[in-house]
Amino acid sequence: MEYFDMRKMSVNLWRNAAGETREICTFPPAKRDFYWRASIASIAANGEFSLFPGMERIVMVAGRRRDAP
Repeated sequence: MEYFDMRKMSVNLWRNAAGETREICTFPPAKRDFYWRASIASIAANGEFSLFPGMERIVMVAGRRRDAP
């Protein structure tokens, strides 16, 4: 198992500028045309996800609990 420190990870803005992501790993490594990717994202604004044609997105929520207004 490998541990990582989010404070040391590179931050990339989303294409739609509504958030940012920190890549944990991709396959193949260091390729923009990845087969799969695991990342941690922070959402800054409401909006549509950017399109990645041919890719399936799986979203998992982690962190503090938030109740809907």
